[in-house]
Amino acid sequence: MKHDVFIVHADKDRSIADAICQKLESAGLRYWISARETSAGDEEMKEILNAIECSQVIVVILSANANADPAIKRKIVHAHYTQRHIIPFRVGATIPRGEFLFYLGSASWFNAVYPPAEEHLEALKDRIKELIHKTGSAVPAFAPEDAAIKRLSPDAPGAWTGVVNSPRRRSFGLLKWVSIATILCSVGWAVWFTLRSQKDGKSLALTHRQFPDRLDLSPTPTRDSDGNAPEPKMTNDD
Repeated sequence: MKHDVFIVHADKDRSIADAICQKLESAGLRYWISARETSAGDEEMKEILNAIECSQVIVVILSANANADPAIKRKIVHAHYTQRHIIPFRVGATIPRGEFLFYLGSASWFNAVYPPAEEHLEALKDRIKELIHKTGSAVPAFAPEDAAIKRLSPDAPGAWTGVVNSPRRRSFGLLKWVSIATILCSVGWAVWFTLRSQKDGKSLALTHRQFPDRLDLSPTPTRDSDGNAPEPKMTNDD
């Protein structure tokens, strides 16, 4: 059975998950939420992963409790590789684990750190309805950011949504390509220099073999007791 929304949450954040479910139900959206998260067995975990595949949007409740729950990462990874659209819903000031940020860094984040909570839930519901209305089917894991969504700084009072940008990834990517180009240029220059040196050496050796008479190998003439150089001897070839 297909669902509109799948909610990923830690067991200790069940009250927040239930509040999201009530908001979705009031909008006529179908959702899936497991009775247990951390203590789910293998069979129940298979059912959970299958429900993720059958859902269009995945809402991940991020908190200190989620950081301590080992099952949360598995659900996020599965949602990512099955091309679901993931919406992180941050409910605490705790920074999410690095493993979470790897898969969620490019998604649009909802920061429900500041009250009122009802405003955060209403904005989340509107965003989910908008995504489902636009696609009508499974959407990619990281859809382009929608300019129509209000995005305030997560540290600003009353902020209800924010975006975690990834400038470091772009910087690292640019640095990687610059490094690769530098290495290729260095290798190319080294090869050219080596070939040029070998070519010059071969040219010099060939010149010596072709024109040996150009080398001045005759001994310096000796002088007599008066300091005069001896006159060259004339030979009669006749």
